[in-house]
Amino acid sequence: FINYAKFEIESSKKLQIYRIFQESINNITKHAKATQITVFLRITDSYIGLKVLDNGVGFEFDKLKPGLGLNNMIIRTQFLNGSYKVRSKINTGTTLIFGFNTK
Repeated sequence: FINYAKFEIESSKKLQIYRIFQESINNITKHAKATQITVFLRITDSYIGLKVLDNGVGFEFDKLKPGLGLNNMIIRTQFLNGSYKVRSKINTGTTLIFGFNTK
């Protein structure tokens, strides 16, 4: 049993994190040609971690000019003073990792 009441998070922060999640799924659907998406969400009293993985076509992040979707995720993460990491490998898939302090 989890006591969700102790995870008080500002509604504006929740909305931004939801939009990041929504955009990650949208990008996978539009570009990745993935057959599987895995989502991990970890919430503690001081931290929210979101990890979204797919088994799609992947891309070379260093050589990619970020599009509107990826840019929006990065800007929202920075706005929340969060951190992000993008790992992708051609023909293997992509992993997006986001971290946010709740305080």
